[in-house]
Amino acid sequence: MEAPSGIAHLTDQFPHHMGFVLADAQSGELLDQYNAAQWFTPASNVKLFTFMTGEKLLPKKAPLFRYHWEGQNLILQPTANPTLFHPDFEDELARQFFLLAPEMIHLAPRVFETSPWGDGWTWDDFGYAYCPERSLMPIHGNLVEYTWDPFALKPKADLAWFNNSPQPTTEGKCMFRDINSGKVYYNPSACPIGSKRQKIPFATNQLTVNGPLLAEALNKRLMPMPLHYELPEGIEWDVLATLPTDSLQSRMLKASDNLFAEQLLLMCSGQLSDTINIDKALDWAKQNIIPDSLPSPKWVDGSGLSRYNQFTPLHFNQLLQQAWAEIDHERLFSLLPHNGGEGTLQDLANGQAPFLFAKSGSMSGVYCLSGYLKCKSGRILTFSWLNNNIHGSYHPCRSRMMAYLQQVAETY
Repeated sequence: MEAPSGIAHLTDQFPHHMGFVLADAQSGELLDQYNAAQWFTPASNVKLFTFMTGEKLLPKKAPLFRYHWEGQNLILQPTANPTLFHPDFEDELARQFFLLAPEMIHLAPRVFETSPWGDGWTWDDFGYAYCPERSLMPIHGNLVEYTWDPFALKPKADLAWFNNSPQPTTEGKCMFRDINSGKVYYNPSACPIGSKRQKIPFATNQLTVNGPLLAEALNKRLMPMPLHYELPEGIEWDVLATLPTDSLQSRMLKASDNLFAEQLLLMCSGQLSDTINIDKALDWAKQNIIPDSLPSPKWVDGSGLSRYNQFTPLHFNQLLQQAWAEIDHERLFSLLPHNGGEGTLQDLANGQAPFLFAKSGSMSGVYCLSGYLKCKSGRILTFSWLNNNIHGSYHPCRSRMMAYLQQVAETY
């Protein structure tokens, strides 16, 4: 069958800034392109690069803590792993480890040179559940869930530590976090007659917030240690690694979880040095993942929340080609969202056999999709379709993209 006409003839259906690349995954043959070398804000497509960085740097089991026994004393050091007491992760090995731990645990901090929020993040996103703070020791996903009950005096937190924090106000939404003070407020006049639940990011701090939250969760006492604590000469940290790294990667890609993306890069930096610094991971990735044949992208965070990120469709095509050459194909497809399956592509072509394995990315004016097409002939294609400056809803654009990609999958 003949391949569909090139993407360029569809530009009247996409009156915004658009870039596209289509290639054969096996041979690398370029089949179609449009504005392939132009720069775009890719939103959560950036998570594909975060995934590849984790693939290169992280072990198969994700480090949860580094630890050392000093006599009868247990010393823990965080690794930036985001699964600690996360509501969506069952970690039986960690539970058993802490169950057998002494009543007093010593917490040794690490040098943490990363701000809670990334460069270019939108300031009014900071109070929403999709934008929790980056931290050295995330716990409970760095989110607290408040329940508003009109018969109660104030919202109740699912974490006892925060039960006294909500403050009443006569302005604003029902429940919200003030960006300047970090305090949570509630406005009874804006709250519904019935109950309401809302997850809000809390202000993180290793010793004064996350530390007590860990002590509360473990029902243990925590003793902070000096910042520059060093093990005795000749002794190395043991590593508590409980969950497969793939479970973190899958969460990031399928749910497009921003905290997991940021923390995965922080975990990667911890593999490079004792200092947790996201820029170190980004610098390493730019030097080791981006080929010399392409210009260095502007890449500033792990999640794609930043509008400062700038990539071309060729960058994503190269990454997808590299992943296809280096990663087991069945495993790669299992980690990515696919049409009708779990994750952000669940509502696309539902009822059809999986043929689209890709990462989407969206924000105001932006919709991007990069991944693999499994064609009816059995051929696998890589593609990257980046759309910027969309006026209004991106859903019409997404529908037209799907119609074309389905046509490609049917005919190539």
